[in-house]
Amino acid sequence: LGVRQDTAMALGAGWARAVPWVIAGNEVLFLLDPTSVHRLPDSAPQVTVLYIIGDPFLDLPDLRTRFPAARLVIGGTSPWKRRTYYARAGRKAGFEVHDLLADGACVSSSQP
Repeated sequence: LGVRQDTAMALGAGWARAVPWVIAGNEVLFLLDPTSVHRLPDSAPQVTVLYIIGDPFLDLPDLRTRFPAARLVIGGTSPWKRRTYYARAGRKAGFEVHDLLADGACVSSSQP
């Protein structure tokens, strides 16, 4: 993951956080916000969720290359125009897209 073990914070069985990374059971989340987009890894094929927070500028085709197995989750803090853009451009780039405000909760059955 590119996360040093000594910087990760254990949050309970199967959970760890080292911003912008969150590990929950079998799910590996990368939190995309206006700060973390400047610290993207070259490649992270193990990431399963890209979680958008706020209003970052995103190159979605580039993200698809860096995170080939990820699905895109649009958080509730993104403005309506950006959510619409992320959803449309994300699907065009090949992502499975879930908008929390439009689609409701995103539930995973990941096990620790």
